Amino acid sequence: MAKVLQSAGLKHGKTLMEIGCGSGALSLYAASEGCEVVACDVNPYAVSCTRAHFDAAGLQATVHEGGPGPAVDGGPIQWGGAQPYDVVVWNMPYLSSNATADGVLGPLEEASLLDTDEVGLFPRTLDLIVQGHLLAEQGVGFFLISSKGPNDDALAQAWRVGLGATVAEQLTFEDGECLSVLAVWRPFEHAPKRVLETVHSTNTELMASADGFGATLRADMQTNGRGRRQRRWLAFEGALFASWVVGEGESVVHQPLDQVVVGVGLVRLIRHLAPAYAEHISLKWPNDVYLRTEASSPWKKVAGILFEASTKGAMTRIVGGIGVNLSCSDSRYTGLDAIGWNGTAADLHRAIHAMVASHYEAPHLSVSLPSWYRAEAGVQAVLEGVNSLGPIFYRKKTTNAYGLTQEGQILLGEGHVLVDDPDELTWSNIQFGVEDLR
Repeated sequence: MAKVLQSAGLKHGKTLMEIGCGSGALSLYAASEGCEVVACDVNPYAVSCTRAHFDAAGLQATVHEGGPGPAVDGGPIQWGGAQPYDVVVWNMPYLSSNATADGVLGPLEEASLLDTDEVGLFPRTLDLIVQGHLLAEQGVGFFLISSKGPNDDALAQAWRVGLGATVAEQLTFEDGECLSVLAVWRPFEHAPKRVLETVHSTNTELMASADGFGATLRADMQTNGRGRRQRRWLAFEGALFASWVVGEGESVVHQPLDQVVVGVGLVRLIRHLAPAYAEHISLKWPNDVYLRTEASSPWKKVAGILFEASTKGAMTRIVGGIGVNLSCSDSRYTGLDAIGWNGTAADLHRAIHAMVASHYEAPHLSVSLPSWYRAEAGVQAVLEGVNSLGPIFYRKKTTNAYGLTQEGQILLGEGHVLVDDPDELTWSNIQFGVEDLR
C-alpha cells in the first residue's frame, strides 16, 4: 500500500483518511509527505498507538475511534469527519468470519483481520462513497484486499454501484493467495452522459458528436445497429444500447485488444450479477458474450462489443459500443433475464460505464491499470471461452488457442499462427450468432 501511495504522488496539502490505521504507519508516511491526515480504528489500543507515534515523530494527525460498520457503530462524521478526502486508504481485513472456526485467532487479531459485518465492510464503504461521503469529487480510494477474503470480486462490486475500480498493485504468495490494492473513484465525472429515445446507432451518433473523452450515450432503441463488417444487430425491446468515447487525440491507437479487454470486463460483471451461472458465461474472442442456463443447454449470444475509429488529419477518435439483451424474443439469442437478473437498462448502463472507465480513465493520482494485468486477464478469458465454446476450426481443421498477441490477435496451435479476423474461425459449440445475419 505504501508503494502505491508513493507512486500515486501524494502532494503537500492533500487530505488523506486512513481507515483501520493500526500502528499508524501509512498515516505517518502520508503526513511526512505533507498530507493533512485523519485516521480511525475500531480498536482503542490502535488509536492510542497511532497518536503516540505521531507525537514521537513530531507530526500532526486527527485520530478517531470507530470506522465503517452498522449504524449502531456511528456514522462517518463521527469517525471520519464531515469533509470528504482527496485520498482514502484502508488495508482491509483479510479474512472471512468463518476463519475463526478452528479458534486460531485471539480477540485483537479478530478485530483487525476478520470482516464480521453481515453487509461486508467493502460494499458498505462503497455505498458511503456513492452517498457522497469519504471521497472528494476528484478523490481516489485505495483498498488492500485478499483473494482469500470475503470480497470474491471487489472490482465488479465497485462497478455494480457505479464506481470505477482497477488493480493498482498485486502480490502473489506461494500458497496462491493474492493481495491486491484496488483504486476506486467516480468514473468520467465531468463527461456528458446522454440518453436518447431512438437513434440509428449509438456508435454513429456519438462518433459524430462533439462530446469528448469519457462521454457516453444510451438509447432506448437502435433502428440501425450493426456489428462487425456492417452486419445487422437485431434490436430487442428493453435491451441496453450504449457507446463511449474511449480515445481521442494524436497518439490514440485502435487495436483488437480494446474489444477483448472490455469483453473480459463485461463477462466479469455479468458473472457478478448472476453468480450462480458464473460457469455458464463465456467470452468468444474477440468481442461477443455467450451464456447458457444449464450445462446441457445451447450457448446463445447475450452481448456484443464493437469499437470503431475515425481519423481526421492527425486526430483519431475511438468509440466503443456495447449491446446487451436484457430479455429476448428470438430463440436464437438470449437475455440476462434467463439467468435471473431483472435490472433495468439504466442499472446496467451505470455499471458498464464504471467498468469502461476502469480500463480507460486513469484515477486522479497517477494510477493506471498495469499492462500485464490487462494482457493476463484477456488471455485467461479467451482460453476459457475456447474451452467452453470450442473446439474451434481454422481453415476447416480443428485447432487450439495458444494465447494473444499484445495487440489482441489470437494465436493458434503452438503459437505460430496469428489470426486477427474472427470470421476465419468456426466455434463448434455455437449454433447461432449475429455473424449469421446480414
